[in-house]
Amino acid sequence: MVRSPSAREDFIVSAEASLNHDATDRLEAIEARTLIFGGTQDRLFPGPLQGDTAGRIPGTALRLIEGVGHGAFDERKRDFDAVVKEFICR
Repeated sequence: MVRSPSAREDFIVSAEASLNHDATDRLEAIEARTLIFGGTQDRLFPGPLQGDTAGRIPGTALRLIEGVGHGAFDERKRDFDAVVKEFICR
């Protein structure tokens, strides 16, 4: 994880865009099989928010890994790989 972005202003613009963007009303139109993978300790996208998002996309698989944060895919790479493999093979 990058501790200090090379262009602080770019990070701020990206963060503000993420905070201000709301596509909630479009989630139920997603037709593709969807997997949401995250950590229960994610401070950017907390578990309840991930669960709400998954609930709005028909047929979404939600997997939250206990005790990890925003970098769950990296913090628990083996779990991530197994979950993705299981999802793809279904």
